[in-house]
Amino acid sequence: MIAPKTERNGSITNAGELLLLALATCYCNDTYREAANRGIKVTQVEVEGESLAEGVPATMVNYRAKVAAHAQ
Repeated sequence: MIAPKTERNGSITNAGELLLLALATCYCNDTYREAANRGIKVTQVEVEGESLAEGVPATMVNYRAKVAAHAQ
């Protein structure tokens, strides 16, 4: 559940933040799945991005990812 704003209608999370969260979740899930298919043990996935300003449409989304893994 996403908390509501305290001063006006809507949620405290903006659409840009939700978009980045969705992309990061897809990236993490795909990384773990594909690594497991190849016998690679992923120990950590970090995804970092910049959220979009309120009311600004997404034209280019950038994020950085770091993966730690053990492969044989």
